[in-house]
Amino acid sequence: MTPNTPDIDPRPTPEIVPQPEPPQPQPVDPVPPHPQELPDTPQPVEDPTPGQPAPVPGPGSDQPPTRS
Repeated sequence: MTPNTPDIDPRPTPEIVPQPEPPQPQPVDPVPPHPQELPDTPQPVEDPTPGQPAPVPGPGSDQPPTRS
């Protein structure tokens, strides 16, 4: 260790000037249009087996029965 060497740098710290951020590229279309082959309104989901009771969970299943 050399004597007469200060622990703190005596030079003044340079000022940090914040640089402006470059502009972000804007997307051409932020929301893509719906494909033409799909309808705009969702179709109602039909019950594949009408009139059938809900399946009874077998032993070993840890899900509680659901209420209708």
